[in-house]
This record gives sequence, structure tokens and C-alpha cells, in this order.
Amino acid sequence: MIDYKYDVRTGLLGTSNVPILQIIRWPLHLRGPGHASKKQLDIYIELNHSIKGEQTENGNVEHILTESKVKVTYLLHVDVPKYQNNMIDCDVIEVVHYDLAQKASDHPIFHAQFANDPINESLINRRYTNTLSRLEQLRIATPPMDLRAVLFGLVADHVPYALKDLSQNHLWKSVEQKLPSMPCDSIREQINGRMKNTHWYPP
Repeated sequence: MIDYKYDVRTGLLGTSNVPILQIIRWPLHLRGPGHASKKQLDIYIELNHSIKGEQTENGNVEHILTESKVKVTYLLHVDVPKYQNNMIDCDVIEVVHYDLAQKASDHPIFHAQFANDPINESLINRRYTNTLSRLEQLRIATPPMDLRAVLFGLVADHVPYALKDLSQNHLWKSVEQKLPSMPCDSIREQINGRMKNTHWYPP
């Protein structure tokens, strides 16, 4: 469980680094229950974010993200590991960043990037040759993608039949309540009537 501490003097929670989350042996493709694919993925999620606390009218404190980067590394799962220098050889399938950037006027406020920097090998006892070659300047505007949205999306991508159960799961709801809220001000200030392409970017 993630526990945040609010500093009443500064109104900030500062920068928080959450330990790596790992999802092991998830199907690469799945059409439904009983149709597991032969290939499986090990998915590693890294989170770096900054949070502020805002006092609400009823005296409570609402925790709001100010900056966020959720990095997801997809590795091909190895059923029979081959060890070399105590590291397991494996293949990198994909790396994606989901970012919240409110200060950079040339970045969409919420965006995704294909990346060239998989999770550090030493953190997960894996060894791989990074053959990814991505255009990192490509930033794709997205819905608000914080940690909970990324986790929900992974379920939708790989075990979609579990979505209904997840949305009703008491543990999931408890985790959601612990996570900070997504900011709305950057977009709300610009929207007056119809949405425009420029609304994705900070004013």
C-alpha cells in the first residue's frame, strides 16, 4: 500500500519514488478465458512523481499530482532461464513512458512516449541487449494516465475479461483511494466551449 505524508508547513508532499511494481507471466495475447497465448510477458512499472496537498472546504487534504512519469518495460518471459553471471537472459519487447508535464509548453499535458531506456538490468536480475531505436521526440497526447490508469489499461490489454471484477474489487478501490488525484486546472482554464487541439498543451 502507498502511504503519503502531508507537510502542513509547505503544503507539499515533495517527490515520491514508489518501489518497482512487477507483473509476471501475463499473456502476450488473450482472446478470453481458456485461450492463453504461448508467449508471456514480464511487465515492470517504475513511477516517479511529485505531489502537492490542497486543503479542502471540509478541512481535509487532497493530494494532487503535479508531475508524473510512469515507465512500463515489457520483457518476454523466459520459461527455462539461462543464467550468465547470475543474470537471466531475456528480450525487451517494448518500453513506454506515460507522462504528466504541466510546465513544458511544447509537450501535451498528458502524453505517452515510446522510449529507449528499459528498466535497469541490475534492479530485476535480468540481462538483455537493448535493440530499441525510438523517436523520443514523438509525444502522443493521451487521457490522464497516472499509475491507476496504467494498471487498469494493462488489465484491459492482457486480461480483458477481468475488467468488470477489477472495477468492483474492494482492494482495488482501497488502492485507488490512496493514490493522489490528477490535476484538472491546466485543461479547465483553457476550455471554453468546444475542445481544440491547443487544449492538450499548457497555456
